[in-house]
Amino acid sequence: MSRPDFESLILKANADFCFDGPPESAFLEKLKHFKQVIKAWAKSNKLKEEEQELMIIQEMENIDKAMEERTLTEEEEWILGECKANLADLESHKMKDLWQKSRATWASHGDDNSRSAILPELSSASMIIKCNSGSLPFKYLGLTVGANMNRGDQVDWKWRWKRQPSSTTELQQLQLCNNNLSQIQPSNRKDDWIWIKDDSGSFTVASMRELLQDHNTYSNQTIQWNNWVPAKVNVFGWRAVKERIATRTALRSRGIPLESTLCPLCGDHEETTTHLFTSCYIANMVWHSISSWCKIPPIFVFSVRDIFEIHNSINTTKEKRKIFQAIILTACWSLWKTRNEKIFENKNTNLAKLLQDIKSLGYTWVKNRSSFRSLIWKDWCSMDLENKNRPDIDKNEHVTVLRSSFPCVKISYLGSLSLSKTISFLLFSQRKKDR
Repeated sequence: MSRPDFESLILKANADFCFDGPPESAFLEKLKHFKQVIKAWAKSNKLKEEEQELMIIQEMENIDKAMEERTLTEEEEWILGECKANLADLESHKMKDLWQKSRATWASHGDDNSRSAILPELSSASMIIKCNSGSLPFKYLGLTVGANMNRGDQVDWKWRWKRQPSSTTELQQLQLCNNNLSQIQPSNRKDDWIWIKDDSGSFTVASMRELLQDHNTYSNQTIQWNNWVPAKVNVFGWRAVKERIATRTALRSRGIPLESTLCPLCGDHEETTTHLFTSCYIANMVWHSISSWCKIPPIFVFSVRDIFEIHNSINTTKEKRKIFQAIILTACWSLWKTRNEKIFENKNTNLAKLLQDIKSLGYTWVKNRSSFRSLIWKDWCSMDLENKNRPDIDKNEHVTVLRSSFPCVKISYLGSLSLSKTISFLLFSQRKKDR
């Protein structure tokens, strides 16, 4: 309505209208005539504005290119200012059109916002066609005009704006929201949570498991959990598969300055997660020693995921596969600890000590967390696990505890020694000699 040629359009349409018939029919036909005229005018005006907008944008792009190469002349600066002003006018017209459409949508649903919010231009338009302005809906010849006749018991949504929506995006979102709300018919009953993945409507772990299994997107980001090693070791393995551990290349990619990104264990290649656990010389020696110890074919891996899935390829019992998986997790954990000791404590890498730590740490975790309660050190070192339900150690036997940098301590089997805080212990049993 604020466009300069809109008033003349309405006056011309009013002058051209001619109808002979009852007053009530004349009013409806007059409204129909206005609608057709305004619709044709709006379509033609929209095409003109789109062409004008394209021309303005093209002109501004040409001036921007010239600005990069040289200083603009006074005439070019004036043209650029005019283009910006004309583009702002076009955007203003678009926003007002969208605002008017939103108001019309509210009026069609008959809510309180539209009844109380009448555009200022409506009064001037009513003066042009010589009629009174009012609010919607209203009665005409006993009929309701300006209300949604199909809404039934639909709720009238009342908005409490902190500020009225004004931008084009806000008005588009508001119109979409109103359209969605017009399809909702809330009831008076209390809301309930319903789990749609189960017919009963109740949440079950089994349905969640099926839902996760159906999404193969996450299958390459998980590892099989092993409860025979601590949770922190499982989490470390999961982070290693996702390459989320703080290797030197990962730290540099995050913008952390480092003197070198070479592997601290071998010093030959850049330290990535894949290199540290697959192609590093120390890692290869560890996997070779573990394969010899566990009496399996040599281990050849090309990715971190191969390491954590290799236990599935071993032809043995389910429990032995789980033990081997625990050994693999322990080995990765020990490799990472050795790497940190090299960097932060400047300790030399001792392959023999590393292998011994893997054996002792794995023995402690498996013995205390699995069903192999009666497992002894001798059988663990020889990987003789055929008879897991061995009888308890005889009372006449004694345990020798070896701890690095500590002398051997001999205690009675029935003596008191807390192993809860012991990490790198080597336990083995031997028959007490006759005195």
